[in-house]
Amino acid sequence: MDPFWSTLIATIAGSVVGAAAAGGVAWVVFRRESRQNYEARLDEALAGIVLAIPARVRELDAYQDQLDELDRQSPTRNPNDDPLPPGPYELSVRLEATRMVARNADARTLGEVASAFYSVVNLPPIEQRARLSQLPELIRKWRLGELGKQPWTAFTRFAFDVDRRAGTTPPPPWDPMGRVVTKHNQSGL
Repeated sequence: MDPFWSTLIATIAGSVVGAAAAGGVAWVVFRRESRQNYEARLDEALAGIVLAIPARVRELDAYQDQLDELDRQSPTRNPNDDPLPPGPYELSVRLEATRMVARNADARTLGEVASAFYSVVNLPPIEQRARLSQLPELIRKWRLGELGKQPWTAFTRFAFDVDRRAGTTPPPPWDPMGRVVTKHNQSGL
């Protein structure tokens, strides 16, 4: 073969190999940066949820003060005439916004965080206040990997415990196919 063609083929082959290697490195860097960006956005959204809890506690305290004042003014009043408790608007909006960011196992865990949160907000103000203070610790443990490979189970247990103590019947657990989980199909979780 002519030395010109040999050199040209070697140059092209070297360029292709170099381009492939550079493309591989760029892809790895992109994936790592994408994952870091996702983790940062999720952590920021979760911090927003945790930081909104004190505002919810203040709302509950103000509501409880209002009920206490009504008790002092009219101890024989009908409890059905009491004002409604404050809705959990800011926290629920932050939670749903965070669920929009989450993917894969994080989305599943946030689904259970939502179940726990919505169980808590059905409690009376004083009990709700106490339970709300437990959520940040669970969220922190989840993000630090302290809840194991299936962190959503900790939030599921939390929600069931809240519902049990409140005297409400928790909804049945559902598998990803939308079926009620029984002993026979628990492996689907």
